[in-house]
Amino acid sequence: MPVFTGGETRAVEIAGIADGPDGKWMQQMARNLTALVRHLRYLVKEFMAHHMAERFHQGIGGQLIRNVGPANDKGADGKVVCRSRLGEMLNYYYREAA
Repeated sequence: MPVFTGGETRAVEIAGIADGPDGKWMQQMARNLTALVRHLRYLVKEFMAHHMAERFHQGIGGQLIRNVGPANDKGADGKVVCRSRLGEMLNYYYREAA
C-alpha cells in the first residue's frame, strides 16, 4: 500500500485504494508489483555482487570474499580505476595492470 506525505503539512495520504476495484485495476496492480519485484531483484543482485567480490571485509583481514576481479596490488604503478554499481552508490577501486 503506497503511502505519501505532504511537504509542509506532513499529512499522510494512502494511495492505490479503490472503492470498487475491477479487472483493469487488478491488472495494473499486478503490473506494478511485477515491476517492483524485478527492480528489487536487480538491486539485491548488484549489492550481493559488490559485497562478495568488491568489498573488503575487516572480519577476514581486509580481504575480498571472492577475489575474482583485478588484483589490488599496493605496489603497482597502474592507473587507479573505479568500477561503480547502482548509480555510483557502490564503488570499487583497483589498479590497472601497468
